[in-house]
Amino acid sequence: MVGSSSRRSGSAASLTPAGCPHRPEPSGPSAGPLGVEEWWQDRPVRVRVARRLHDYAHLPHDKGPGVHPWVLAGKEAARGPDNEPLVTDVRPLCRIDRRVIDEAKAEVARQQNPWGPLRRS
Repeated sequence: MVGSSSRRSGSAASLTPAGCPHRPEPSGPSAGPLGVEEWWQDRPVRVRVARRLHDYAHLPHDKGPGVHPWVLAGKEAARGPDNEPLVTDVRPLCRIDRRVIDEAKAEVARQQNPWGPLRRS
């Protein structure tokens, strides 16, 4: 799974969307699976992973310089408002270097069809 975190400490309440005071707190941070689904068939794994990393490339810009993507291991506990997995028992495996994100963006840009990040407003 790929997820993001900040060096800054924060409460679970900071994960609750603004304007939703009665919304329950999420079960854990959101993460996107890096695994290759069967429907991907014989397409290049490199493109699949590049797309998954590109989906979240906007987070450091939108959330601040202290937010970084990580490869995580964890247990899916629930689904978030955009149907993304929310994970518990999180174990960070490694931080994804900015150069890897840049390489993923370049790989996505080489593809025939446009692919934008999952930027929510």
